[in-house]
Amino acid sequence: MFNTDTDLFCVIGHPVAHSLSPVIHNRAFRETGINGVYLAFDIENLRDFITGLREMGIRGVSVTIPHKEKVMEYTDEIDSVAGYIGAVNTLFYSDGMIRGYNTDGTGAMRALQEKTATEGKNVLLLGSGGAARAISVTLAKDAGVRSIMISGIERDQMEKLKKDTVSAASGNTEVGLSNADEITPELTGRYDIIINATPVGMTPETDASILEENHIRSSHTVFDVVYNPMKTRLLEIAGKKGAEIISGVRMFLFQAAAQFEIWTGADAPLDVMEEVIYSAFGNRRKNEI
Repeated sequence: MFNTDTDLFCVIGHPVAHSLSPVIHNRAFRETGINGVYLAFDIENLRDFITGLREMGIRGVSVTIPHKEKVMEYTDEIDSVAGYIGAVNTLFYSDGMIRGYNTDGTGAMRALQEKTATEGKNVLLLGSGGAARAISVTLAKDAGVRSIMISGIERDQMEKLKKDTVSAASGNTEVGLSNADEITPELTGRYDIIINATPVGMTPETDASILEENHIRSSHTVFDVVYNPMKTRLLEIAGKKGAEIISGVRMFLFQAAAQFEIWTGADAPLDVMEEVIYSAFGNRRKNEI
């Protein structure tokens, strides 16, 4: 039952009608007994929205394309990880302050650590865009990886990501760069974990894979941030080679859970949130991926 004590949460983006976030978070609120409601707002004028947020006291906001970078201008405080990443996907309004966070990297790290240890591992990261930034910075800062090789096509973007990753690193993580056309089976064989942080293989181009079969070994852990389809062509190839595979849907789940915990201070009901996500993809459970 909604009343004057109901807290308002939302996702903002343009477009945003496709977002699964409202059904995930509203179910989580019901499960935990939190008096909250989560809506989707298609927002073009970010400045006006922030004014409305303060006036209405909107407690929490998920931020998606195209506002993740621009919204940083309107926050009062930015989490250090989000600062290194250069993007915010979560806002929390409390005590008159808007605080910005980025849970994408945390979601990716939890998805990885669900299947494999990251301490001392060597990581090949394919891509240098927003998802790659979140993952690279978080792994260097919090996951204890030995090295990260960033492979992409935009050299200036790659150089900036390398610099920011090195700055964020809490240990002695080595960070290198390689061009996408330099990826060979010999190079991939040097790494324990391979992460596709590009949109290659995303619906509707589901037959595409950023790597070929000879790039993958059974010793690899292969993580694809693409979650539609849940099992990409890359993951199909890696699974046939006997590698450990991780679907992007796990990152999606864990980043949403991290948002919920920032906003509420309560443990996220992971089982329920997982059920909602997998139901949206035709009732396929994680053991089928």
